[in-house]
Amino acid sequence: MIPSLLQTLAHAAAVITETIPLAAGEQIAVRLGVRLGRQSRVHHPARPFRFWVVLDESAVRRVVGSREIMREQLDHLNRLGE
Repeated sequence: MIPSLLQTLAHAAAVITETIPLAAGEQIAVRLGVRLGRQSRVHHPARPFRFWVVLDESAVRRVVGSREIMREQLDHLNRLGE
């Protein structure tokens, strides 16, 4: 799985929906808010956080949500890697 700090909003929503299929919309929104809050601290423009991530090939090959969500997610990972 792609670490939550590196997930796009659509990818994170798909992960939550697929791993907790009975989750209500409000519960999904709360979980997304927590993830985005953590991401905002890590990716803060004035104080960017530097860290290393090792992704298993299966994490980037496994389609989560849809092909479009995965394309957006992979583009996001490329931008973060720059």
